[in-house]
Order: sequence, then structure tokens, then C-alpha cells
Amino acid sequence: MIICALYRPPDAPLENFKSCLQFMADYISGQEAYETCVLRDFNLPRIDWNSGGIVSGSRPATDQSASLLLDSMANNFPSQFIVEPTRLGNCFDLFLSNSPNLVTDTPLSDHRLFKIFLSYDPCRPHLLAPPDFNIFSFRSIDFYRADYERINTLFNSTDWKELWNLCDPVEFPELLNLVPLQICEMECPKKQVSTRRRGSFLTTLSRKKRKLKLRMAELTTNFENADALTKKLE
Repeated sequence: MIICALYRPPDAPLENFKSCLQFMADYISGQEAYETCVLRDFNLPRIDWNSGGIVSGSRPATDQSASLLLDSMANNFPSQFIVEPTRLGNCFDLFLSNSPNLVTDTPLSDHRLFKIFLSYDPCRPHLLAPPDFNIFSFRSIDFYRADYERINTLFNSTDWKELWNLCDPVEFPELLNLVPLQICEMECPKKQVSTRRRGSFLTTLSRKKRKLKLRMAELTTNFENADALTKKLE
């Protein structure tokens, strides 16, 4: 799950807000499999969330920012769950998501505080998903178990000038990436995906708590034995 918190000041320059939206779009690009949400105070009161249009009356820059947000939502976040006013009769605080089933309830409770209940449960045990990356890339290599001495030897023995002469300068960056990748693949094993079921956070916390109690009991017993021995010696 990807969670983004964004605050847009009322006088935010249009270009800054545009850059921020583009950054978010670039970040989530290629990660559509994840449930994603964007929340916080956008300060765009002239958006009519029932009709999806912009009501005139704001400064041009604010209306343009509202238009940018709606365009971004059309491409990335089709769902917006806060439609009631959150402050002074305006809907400033928004909750955008790419999943229409992510939110189960939005009870509004100054900015009027609101709570959002998600169907996502971070404490629910789940199997680890296989890593989502190209197996012919550096990300697939387990560098924790690499033979770095051998890798350094191969790097030092590579004739980089000859490689430069073998190809067009435009193609050299690709070659410069490919050769180190091949060297690392020779001297590093591939990552292995664990299929063990990971316990929930609450289970882990409970186990640590139990160990701590046992340790405290052990220390108490040792202290009592030492105290008894001291009295006996006296």
C-alpha cells in the first residue's frame, strides 16, 4: 500500500503544485498493483465534488490548480471520498485513492476533524509477494553474499578503453551497464523469495513481551538468591 500526505498552501504557486502532482504520478507509475491513497489539506474549496466541476469565484491560479488536480485524478485517483464540508463550509481536506473499495466509512467528527476507516489491515498475516523486478537486473542480485574480491579482480582486468572503441559513444552507456551486470551475475547468487508466513505485528509484540517477562522473572530469582546468600554470610 502507498500512502501520500500532501498539503497545498492557499497561495501555492501553480508550477509548484503541478510539479508535486507530477512527482506523485511518476512515483506510482508502474505500481498500479498497489492500493494508493493521497490525503490532507488541498485548499481547493471551489471544486464541486458532487458534479466534478469547478465553481467560479476563486483566484485564477486556484482554479487552475483545481483543474490540474481533477486531471491528475482522472489518470491516477478516480475515487475521492470526502464530499462534506470540513472547515467553514468548504471541503478542504481530501482523500484520493485508486481503489474504490479501500474506504469503508468517513464519519466527520474544527478543520472539522474526520476519521477514515480502511479495509486494509496491516496486522493481518499474509504471504510475502514475489518481488516485482526484472530478473536480469541489479535488483535481482543478492549482494549480501557476493564475492567482492573476485568482482574487484574482474573489474580491474576489464579493458574499458577497448570497450569504448568497440561501440558508438551513444551506445556506450548501455554497454557500461551491461558489463558490470554480467560480472556481478557471475560472482553473486540470485535473490531467493521466502515463502514463510510472516506473523502479524501483534503476534511479534506478544512474543517479545513474553520473553521480557521470563527474563525479568529470571533476574528477580537471581537477585533473591544473591540476597539470601548475603544474609547467610552475615
